[in-house]
Amino acid sequence: MSLRLHRTQEKKGRALAVLLHGLGAPETWAEWEPLLAQDPQLADVDVALARYDTAHLVNGLFGGITGVLKLFKREVTLSREQVTDIATLALELKRELDSREYRHYDKIVLIGHSMGGLVGIHYLLQEIENNVPLRVGGYISLATPFNGAALAQYNKLLEWVNHNVQIQELRPNHKFLDDTIRLWMKHHAVPVMNSVQFRFCYGQTDEIVEATSAIPHVVASRWTGSTPLPGDHGGILSVADGQQSLAYIQVRDHILDVVDLLSPATAHRTDTTTPTNVVSFQDRTNVRANP
Repeated sequence: MSLRLHRTQEKKGRALAVLLHGLGAPETWAEWEPLLAQDPQLADVDVALARYDTAHLVNGLFGGITGVLKLFKREVTLSREQVTDIATLALELKRELDSREYRHYDKIVLIGHSMGGLVGIHYLLQEIENNVPLRVGGYISLATPFNGAALAQYNKLLEWVNHNVQIQELRPNHKFLDDTIRLWMKHHAVPVMNSVQFRFCYGQTDEIVEATSAIPHVVASRWTGSTPLPGDHGGILSVADGQQSLAYIQVRDHILDVVDLLSPATAHRTDTTTPTNVVSFQDRTNVRANP
């Protein structure tokens, strides 16, 4: 994995927004990156685009897939040796964020589409699990399958990126998802988790990752813990109206809610408007361990 920094000013911002793609590759965020970087409301925010081998992500998620998979305009050759699980991708994300280029940021906002949201949440949870001072101040997912999906839905996912080729013998990696939720439950009440602003978005016409999967089970209330957006699995990211697009506004506002928590003496924004539709993770959850 590598991060590509996008900054329109010479001065470094105090917060960093990290865009994490799923099976759609970095092109997923092609229209978003300049919109965020050039938004005057985000003058104190830099944008970084994560890049990693999608072939490894496919095998890390499903395993045992061989052959050529056409991901949009690119052909990716898959073999049993090309396996990098999400845990490794999260560790690579840590390597990048811990480098001198990125370690000065006061707060980081992780923004993940589809499988990219799993990379982001695994990084966040592992930082907490290993008692690392947490710099993540915000996390927002868009159509991320936290709770798994039926085999037919995963076939639809690969049909979506592969256009019309269906891969047989597809086996979603439910163990990873189960382990992630268990780790989430373990730490849901710790104070540092309560300092992170969470938002979980789902596409209202998404047949691949439905709302029941895009909203993790650790969220107690769908009313306060989720954000519906128009579009299907890819359409949820539509920015046809530029910075006035609904999805863009949700992401931008979430970033600003994190920036608002920075020291007012040095942060660029000075308004004290109470954030809407964003509450702390602990306020949203009421998880009880199974007997």
